[in-house]
Amino acid sequence: SFIGGGGWISMDVPPYVLVGGPDSRAMGINAVGLERAGVDALTRGHLKDAYRILYRMKLPLSDAVARITQEVPEVPEVARLLEFLRASQRGIIH
Repeated sequence: SFIGGGGWISMDVPPYVLVGGPDSRAMGINAVGLERAGVDALTRGHLKDAYRILYRMKLPLSDAVARITQEVPEVPEVARLLEFLRASQRGIIH
């Protein structure tokens, strides 16, 4: 995760997600950080697909998790994201 300066966070920030703006919103996947860490383009694409389901489809969290599980290949990074989402107690940042 990457959180922009001055952000105030009251909910969980999922792995690989950029957070920014005055209202500390999810801005996308940290593709640059993932690339620098050696994560291949295909895996970054899977994470972007998971992000779209999680944030762009406006689904309840449980429905988004189910859909990601069904539609996105479970590479280790996606598995980590799903594990985090399932374990979140405070909910995730929007």
